[in-house]
Amino acid sequence: MDWHLLYTRPRFEAKLRKEIADLQYECYLPMRTVTRKWSDRIKKLNEPLFPGYVFVKIPRKDRYRILLLSGSVGFVSFEGEPAILQEKLIEDVRRLEMHDTESIPYYSTGEKVMITQGAFAGFEGELIRIQSKLKVVIKISPIKQALAVEVDSSCISRLVY
Repeated sequence: MDWHLLYTRPRFEAKLRKEIADLQYECYLPMRTVTRKWSDRIKKLNEPLFPGYVFVKIPRKDRYRILLLSGSVGFVSFEGEPAILQEKLIEDVRRLEMHDTESIPYYSTGEKVMITQGAFAGFEGELIRIQSKLKVVIKISPIKQALAVEVDSSCISRLVY
């Protein structure tokens, strides 16, 4: 049996983990505790360390059975073959989970993004440069002008059309 990385529908990680466990397969969903702030309250929540992914240890012949589960999208693959993960990687992720870690969205230059917080909230633009791991420069062009602003990476979200 090998470890595979299963891509899930948004917010289906925990449900899929339970369904896989019910089928008697080993499944691993690394979690983290985050603090969310709303206008009227602050709450601590458990959420997946890697949203949209679940680690599954299954025999190769049973992959199709997992793909039939609701919430399952597909296995992460390379050149048409599902990626096989080493046991050491799973152990390393388990060690990471024990510490206060934060996964940061991975952005590429040229991506369309929206600023979600701050003075420019609601503006859409194109990511033109990543200056450091926490700062990005965005091109804002709602009025057919280029305006570069520097915002924290936690203040943007990827636009999906």
